[in-house]
Amino acid sequence: MIIDTSKAVQGVSYPFSGSCPVDSDLMADRNVTFSGPAEVSGTYLCSEDEVSVKMEVTVAFCGFCERCGVAVEQSLKSSFRQTYLKNSVQSDLPCCRNSCVDLTDAVNECVLLAFPSKLLCSPDCKGLCPVCGGNLNANECSCNAVSLNDNPFKVLSDLNITSGGSKNGSSKKKSF
Repeated sequence: MIIDTSKAVQGVSYPFSGSCPVDSDLMADRNVTFSGPAEVSGTYLCSEDEVSVKMEVTVAFCGFCERCGVAVEQSLKSSFRQTYLKNSVQSDLPCCRNSCVDLTDAVNECVLLAFPSKLLCSPDCKGLCPVCGGNLNANECSCNAVSLNDNPFKVLSDLNITSGGSKNGSSKKKSF
């Protein structure tokens, strides 16, 4: 999304709104996809040396609950401020080039910073039963009566896992 500031008067705040595509690789490692572009609205203010932008970003996304694995569709809404330097030669700072401000990187950064650290279907998600793997949100599990010896994951506790990195080449068994 590009803002044209060529006709802006210094010290006057101007509104803007539009949509901006969100980088599809932004959350690929968490198996999250965006349902469409981000909706962006806000204001910008020009001074002699910079353009200050205040914006609100809203985007819908799909993913999976990190406790129970159920598909989750939610939307994210966040505010962001960014200052763009006019005609700066430093390429590592956000710049306004030819009276145009490109908000694409700022929108992606806003989405990335506002994204929840743990995606859940609900704040009180109960997750999966450690014995049978059933979704505890869907129904109560009767596995409490089942012996831990019948747990399909018990074989993991019998693994002989060693840690490397000791100075004399020996390894120690880790206990769980």
